[in-house]
Amino acid sequence: MPEILTLDFPLHPDVDVRDASVESYWSADDADVIVITTQSSCTANYRNHSQHEIEKALQDGKTVFLFITCPHHSSDLLPFHLPSPEPAEGDVIKLAPKGKILANFFRLFDDYCCYNERFPLTDDWTPLLLTGARNRAVAIMSKQANGHFFVLPELPYFADLYESFLAGHLSEDRKQHFKKTSYAFIQELLRIHSVLSPDDSSPPPPDWAKAPSFQTPRLQIALARLPEIDQELNQVQTKHHQATAEVTEARELQLLLYANGKPLERAVLKALRLFGFHAERFADPDSEFDAIFTCQEMRMLGEAEGRDNGPIDVDKMRQLCTNLDEDFARPDVTAYAKGVLFGNPQRLRPPSKRKVNFTAKCLHMAEQRHIALVLTPSLFKPAAYLEHNPDEDYAKACRDAIYACSGAIAQLPDPPDK
Repeated sequence: MPEILTLDFPLHPDVDVRDASVESYWSADDADVIVITTQSSCTANYRNHSQHEIEKALQDGKTVFLFITCPHHSSDLLPFHLPSPEPAEGDVIKLAPKGKILANFFRLFDDYCCYNERFPLTDDWTPLLLTGARNRAVAIMSKQANGHFFVLPELPYFADLYESFLAGHLSEDRKQHFKKTSYAFIQELLRIHSVLSPDDSSPPPPDWAKAPSFQTPRLQIALARLPEIDQELNQVQTKHHQATAEVTEARELQLLLYANGKPLERAVLKALRLFGFHAERFADPDSEFDAIFTCQEMRMLGEAEGRDNGPIDVDKMRQLCTNLDEDFARPDVTAYAKGVLFGNPQRLRPPSKRKVNFTAKCLHMAEQRHIALVLTPSLFKPAAYLEHNPDEDYAKACRDAIYACSGAIAQLPDPPDK
């Protein structure tokens, strides 16, 4: 049975794998598969040791998986250079035509993947996963020495649940799901290794052995079936990509309940547009705002923040106030925008079990600056209703509830019964 070694990868503690720190003189001798992340950092001595162990593992025919969890540090632990990455964030990903080795992994973990770097297409690296629209590679593979090296996008699910597990904030159902998913993750990496490095692997046939005179009738029949099966597989994968894209788009409002960062910002913008606002992110060389949204005489500027286990604190409120001042200083702005802080506190818990929202200082500052506070889960049902039932009167009521709120948490009206 192949053995696996993880370096600082956050799996459920009950999953039986060897784990080591990059801040140690770890050994690749007893592992067939090695899992590392770009979040791992270490001093020069340990870094040189890690590069040596990875190089030796690949020479011995082992498989190494690198997960890009921290951009711009992709090559720190590697004995070779990756194709030059460019920073880019997203979570719409599709299987590449040459990515069949990763097809089952992608089916299992597609919902958990997001990327923060993408790679140019080169002859030395096989693209496995692509961005949804531009067909840029976010997962690649290369044969290195006698082994295989994979570069895969981030799976923030594991880090989020590991942190919550250690803090004691996971329900029993979530603990079991975390354990089951960690086990499936390990088994899938071992399966990929076994496909690439079978114990009884036969040498590939030389070109001359592919001539019909050297093929048995049974082999010819089996070979003749492959093109038809490949065509069917491509059709199924195309349908799966389309269905996956539809699910991703349909799930965007659900991100209001549990997301943070850019996914939460996108979900907030979508909800605001359903309410009838013209809502966009804003960025220029001097300023960057999560959301500017307008409708008739209303003009508002918002910031969005999600916290794993705690309330939204005053730091995000200070950032919002700074942004409001910067916005007013722009030459084309003649009136001070209304500030709105969108918060998703304790985002890993079900909304009904969340105990806190905004800190006392955050609430006090909101009152002093007449800022509206909006809990993003409160946007979910109104936005979901309007997505399915266009209703201008109800949309206006939602807009008015946000605009009229000052120094308190906005209370959006319940959707009409339909």
